[in-house]
Amino acid sequence: MNIKIRIEKNVVSIFLKSKDKILDKTIFPDEHNMSEKLLTSIDKLLRKNKLRPEDVKKMELKADISDSCTTYRIAKSVTESFNWSVRKF
Repeated sequence: MNIKIRIEKNVVSIFLKSKDKILDKTIFPDEHNMSEKLLTSIDKLLRKNKLRPEDVKKMELKADISDSCTTYRIAKSVTESFNWSVRKF
């Protein structure tokens, strides 16, 4: 199970994937509130599918915005932190 975060044209999409199959997704507009919406959206997606963070092996980020944008940096921090915790525990 993987989570893929995609930021394109001011739209944030979060996909729950098993191998190459998309099991579920959530989409919301980037209204410069990524710090408020990203973690809660991931949590809701996992709960809806009766999953725990431990069930996810990897989180990925793909974006068409500059890595200097705050939205990108927040998503990157969440992705890297999650992947670190998966490897650590």
